[in-house]
Amino acid sequence: MNQRKRSSIRSLLATLALGAAMVLALLPATSASAYTAQNSGRPGGIYVTKVQGLHYNACAGTLKTCYNPDVNVPAPYVYRSPALAGNQTVFHMTTLYRWSGSAWVVIATRSELRTLAAGTPGGYVRAENFTLSKAGYYKVGVGFTWLNPTRTHNYGTRVIDFNQAGDYQCVGRFTASCNAQNGYVYLRSPGL
Repeated sequence: MNQRKRSSIRSLLATLALGAAMVLALLPATSASAYTAQNSGRPGGIYVTKVQGLHYNACAGTLKTCYNPDVNVPAPYVYRSPALAGNQTVFHMTTLYRWSGSAWVVIATRSELRTLAAGTPGGYVRAENFTLSKAGYYKVGVGFTWLNPTRTHNYGTRVIDFNQAGDYQCVGRFTASCNAQNGYVYLRSPGL
């Protein structure tokens, strides 16, 4: 692949990442009963499950126990876009926010590219797990962009903001130190 084409692809991916991050940051909170999705073009479908608040033993394998708050985003299933019959590339981005006391602030962003083969209905993209250093209020947004295999054409975008009742759940040993709310999860130290 020549240098100019590589530069063009890097530029496209950077633009997609920036655009998805901006859309995720600007999504309004609403009071519907499921996550909020915004679509453009002809995206494929998405199957997502609840975001999980839990506590992770950061000192496993030692005599000491130290549990840190953790936000787990189970692997979404992504269906192919109806706009393209051949192989498709999906750009998947997950953004974690923390409440600062006055606004939701982006504290982590992770992304990946996933190929959906022709003739398949779709496939799972990567689950994301965020081990945190402190207690707080957290929420998640995910974005998907369907591209041709050379990543030069955008067929559709879907952005999901987990901002509704029922989008979060507390799991694991210390559910008393976790509070799943209407559009976010509050995690505190289990106080061992």
